[in-house]
Amino acid sequence: MGNISEHVKREREARGITLEELAKGTFISVAVLRDIESGAFDKYKGDELYLKMYLRKIAKYLGLEEKELDAEFEALTQEIQLEEIGRGKKNKRVVEENKKNVTISGKVSDTFKDLKNTKPKKPISNKRVYEDRYLMRYFKYALVVLVCVAIIFVVWYSIVASKTPSDGKDFNDNKTPTVEGNNDKGVQDTDDNNDKKDDDKDKKDNDNDKKDDGETNKAVEITKNGSLNYSFKLKPGQETFKFKVEFVGRSWCRLNVNGAEYEGFKSGIYNDANKSNSLDAAPETVELEFNAGDFQNLELTFGYFMGHRFYINDTLLEVDPSEYSGGRKTLEITQVK
Repeated sequence: MGNISEHVKREREARGITLEELAKGTFISVAVLRDIESGAFDKYKGDELYLKMYLRKIAKYLGLEEKELDAEFEALTQEIQLEEIGRGKKNKRVVEENKKNVTISGKVSDTFKDLKNTKPKKPISNKRVYEDRYLMRYFKYALVVLVCVAIIFVVWYSIVASKTPSDGKDFNDNKTPTVEGNNDKGVQDTDDNNDKKDDDKDKKDNDNDKKDDGETNKAVEITKNGSLNYSFKLKPGQETFKFKVEFVGRSWCRLNVNGAEYEGFKSGIYNDANKSNSLDAAPETVELEFNAGDFQNLELTFGYFMGHRFYINDTLLEVDPSEYSGGRKTLEITQVK
């Protein structure tokens, strides 16, 4: 069972590579690499596909044949399954033998023991039963009375609430101002209402103007052409634009602008603190500003593409969840003039 483990360890040591260097190059934790080299595959039962993927990464990094490690892993998996099947048959045979060893005398002894421990039931007093029924009958009567009272109250409240004064119609229909009161105040109230209407109209016009300005001043128009392939168009007269990246997963990156490596971006590992590549981790943000007149396109290459987000002038580029494969990917963005 340790052939594949010994094979990996032997090849790694022959190349003078430490576990830490192998972990950094394959994005596999040191703990998992130790388990693989020690043959502790039983800890990853049910995760055989992940182990197979890890072994392929290790083979690729060490320059080994991936098919050779796959064959050794398949043989190891079959060996483990055969051992489990053998243990299952042995346990089943032991259970059947134990069942046969149960004697009739033991069963009879257990039966008499259960009869001996059975406690006689206490007789139920007829008086208690009659008393319970008597109380339940009065409880039912009280419940019916409460329901009736509740219905009467609801009907009465509905009638009173919906009742209106007999002269309410005449009062509402009479639109002639009364003699009593200060007429100047009535004129003042009318003027105030008109001023309030004018203010509301001005406010509505201002909101519409702001909405129109927001639509007119849209900074960028983004089009998705394919998987991680985008094109954008800036507003006429805009001389610069911002490109922002939020690195969620831990990944090595390189940036090319207009076909050449961009000096303003350092090639290397970003969000190195996210060792487990959790999608909920705090991202590492990099923001760059380009001259719109000189910019043609960019290519951002990732060694491990998982959870990253991209913005042009704070407008998010839509990335389909299926595109986060965890492998090597390249983001392509082209400016349309």
